[in-house]
Amino acid sequence: MRFVCTVLFVHGCWSSTYAQSYLYLTDRGAGQIIRANIDGSNIVTISNAPASPRGITVDESNRHIYWVDSGLDCVCRIDLDGGNFTTLVAGLDLPVGIALDLTNNHIYWSDIGTDRIERADLNGANVTTIVANVLNARDIALDVNSGKMYWSDFDAAKVRRANLDGSSVEDLVTTGLTSIWGVALDLQNSMLYWSDHVPGELHRGSLDGSGATTLLASPAVEQPRSIHLSNGKMYWASSSGKRVRRADVDGSNVETLIASGLSDPHSVVASSVFESSLPVELGEFRAIPSGSAVHLMWTTLSETNNAGFEVQHLEAGQDDWRTLSFIS
Repeated sequence: MRFVCTVLFVHGCWSSTYAQSYLYLTDRGAGQIIRANIDGSNIVTISNAPASPRGITVDESNRHIYWVDSGLDCVCRIDLDGGNFTTLVAGLDLPVGIALDLTNNHIYWSDIGTDRIERADLNGANVTTIVANVLNARDIALDVNSGKMYWSDFDAAKVRRANLDGSSVEDLVTTGLTSIWGVALDLQNSMLYWSDHVPGELHRGSLDGSGATTLLASPAVEQPRSIHLSNGKMYWASSSGKRVRRADVDGSNVETLIASGLSDPHSVVASSVFESSLPVELGEFRAIPSGSAVHLMWTTLSETNNAGFEVQHLEAGQDDWRTLSFIS
């Protein structure tokens, strides 16, 4: 009896990459880092390591999530899948806001227990106080190309700006605010966004704070905390409504993305990360003997960048595979 081994090869790219957009958010009450599809569907908890997570940000290139935790009193990091929990900076007092400068490999965070904005290397080394006496800074946003840092002074009810090294502090927005929380930058259009927590309002103006406009007010925003801008949309978490919402950057088309299941959502970011997949997902493969021949039958569940299938076989006692056919 002669034994024959038959295999099927896929021609084309052995793997394909594609950008997948996700929401990453901190649930302070549940002590969780959560991921969802960009429309709020398919909600999963990717880490229960946090105690009281606050601000969150994503390093897409290196596939890391950074956050500050006022329960663990640290700047922390995990991989996008929730693995490799690392405490980068320990011994903080009450950290709330966080931002990344990936050009210069720095992490910035605000500590409302010490009233300071601090900075460290991405690995947590070389901790430095950048600005002192900031009066309850809740959020930070960076314009790295212009060398500027923006933050919200909750107690002073101001939006402020300084150089990345903490010099040349400026007051940008000083009137009409009650409890300023989130700040975000649309650098392409030279716009500054901020949230006023207690009245429940979202505002924007020029980068110097002029031309302030109210985009949305309660009940659409329900005590917003941080704001995140991505692809013409702004995202925010509402503490009183315990949900995540988004709208166009002009305040139109408000949508509720996550309406239930959250305990105390704090910060949310939208991020596009690259995923990889094999070009063919095989559903079934059968080899059916028929006299001296063998009939091959297979089905696929999906195909991406697949040029075709090459059939090879190996006879018993032989070392080399022989190509029988190519099916496009």
